[in-house]
Amino acid sequence: MTGVAVIKPNNEIRPAHQHPDEEYLMILEGSGTWTLNGKSQPAHTGDILFAAPNDVHGIYNNADVPLKFVVVRYQAK
Repeated sequence: MTGVAVIKPNNEIRPAHQHPDEEYLMILEGSGTWTLNGKSQPAHTGDILFAAPNDVHGIYNNADVPLKFVVVRYQAK
């Protein structure tokens, strides 16, 4: 599965979550905060996050402009 999503300012698409798929998230525009397995760090345009299967991950837009990102999800065999 691949797609592009936009998160409105001071929002998230969904809270940190997990699933059995690998996932890559790449920020195209804006900035925010990544969460990966309970640890948070800044996320900026061009940054990529890799979430291994069952990692708890998410992204929050804490800026005042939209955050646009690409998501690529792959189910490992």
